[in-house]
Amino acid sequence: VLLPKLPIPPRAKGIDWNDVLMSQGSLGFPNARYLRDFIARRRAEYGRH
Repeated sequence: VLLPKLPIPPRAKGIDWNDVLMSQGSLGFPNARYLRDFIARRRAEYGRH
């Protein structure tokens, strides 16, 4: 699970990708290369190739 790296606003219980989209637009999302690398690292950690 990849969670947004934004601070939780006051009075909020948490933050999700919809909050990122609403506050920063599509530029608030990780780029495709970062996501591919993230998935590859996780697969390696759990022994999936």
